[in-house]
Amino acid sequence: MKLPEYVCVCGVCEGTGEYKQMYTAGCGGGYYHSMGPCDTCQQEGKSNYHNGVGYVYKGDRRFRHKGVPDSVLNQIKRMNQGLVEE
Repeated sequence: MKLPEYVCVCGVCEGTGEYKQMYTAGCGGGYYHSMGPCDTCQQEGKSNYHNGVGYVYKGDRRFRHKGVPDSVLNQIKRMNQGLVEE
């Protein structure tokens, strides 16, 4: 997959937008594991109930650990049109 030079795959969720997290099952109920949204690649301004986008900026400290906006996702799609993953 081709990516713009300023973007990389999220290292926390490995590009899926979610990862296994531990939650409490209530008072005295213990804990359970479930897939939850990735905070690292979540788009700024989106609710915590939305999954991450799977891609983050690299290099620039101001934008590190922020999900890329829809415009960059569209750029990634255009760059990879016609490519078949093996």
